[in-house]
Amino acid sequence: MSILNANVLMLNFSYEPLAVVGMRKAVGMLYTGKVETVEANGGFIRSPSTALEAPSVVRLNWYISPAKRRIKFNRKNVIRRDGGRCMYCGRKSESLTIDHVTPLSMGGKHDWGNVVACCPECNNKKADRTPVEAGLTLIAKPTEPSFLPYIQKIYAAELGENHNWRKYLFLD
Repeated sequence: MSILNANVLMLNFSYEPLAVVGMRKAVGMLYTGKVETVEANGGFIRSPSTALEAPSVVRLNWYISPAKRRIKFNRKNVIRRDGGRCMYCGRKSESLTIDHVTPLSMGGKHDWGNVVACCPECNNKKADRTPVEAGLTLIAKPTEPSFLPYIQKIYAAELGENHNWRKYLFLD
């Protein structure tokens, strides 16, 4: 794998995890002075005139309030929020879909509070009805995830080769 395809953990000025960015973005932010390297990954990025130690963890040079940050609402993040399992039957599946608890046709909204991860079988069973009408029960009420705990949870699950991220995700 090329070093330019690696991921970099970006920390707030206060060392709280904010995001995972690609190496190219991290190097661009280093070059423009927006971040500083906290930990390197051991490799180098070379150009004809310079060699830069490749970062593994960078820290912003100013503070961003995580309270104002929100998790982007999309299918991938709904499935992550729900732990990769159907919120009706509880099965883990690679082929999860999303389901509107109150169908859009009945005035339901397309937002965190009305969308859950759902296996194809339960989605077909529920169809264009409410869970009560379909005889299904939600395991947990859908809510918008809080930024910092959500970031810690998903990045901890995706640590892989980035074991030096662990202490910044408050897992030790």
